[in-house]
Amino acid sequence: MHWTFSLKQSTILGNGKYNLAMFHLEQSLQLALKYVLFQLKGSFEKTHDIITLLDEVIELTRNEKWKKIRNDEASTLEVIRESYITSRYFPFYVDRLVVERAFNITKVILNELGLVE
Repeated sequence: MHWTFSLKQSTILGNGKYNLAMFHLEQSLQLALKYVLFQLKGSFEKTHDIITLLDEVIELTRNEKWKKIRNDEASTLEVIRESYITSRYFPFYVDRLVVERAFNITKVILNELGLVE
């Protein structure tokens, strides 16, 4: 299953709703990782923590490329992870550059998982 994942197509970013864009990035990454875990082992941990989910995928697959992405992009992944709670329960502002970086790493991970072009 493949989807096209394009920042240019995002009307959310065009409207300056960066917190909502971050929430959508987190949701896409979280659900994709849960999908992959379900494919690998038939279940997944009941968590919203994308780093925990990604670590489990890495552990199950022993994929060194994903491990490198996880380590190199730890701070961006942390921002994406935190956007789940903050966008739902607290008013917050995130800069467009942060969203663009989060978009890029999300796209890389989804591409490596074989879910987007």
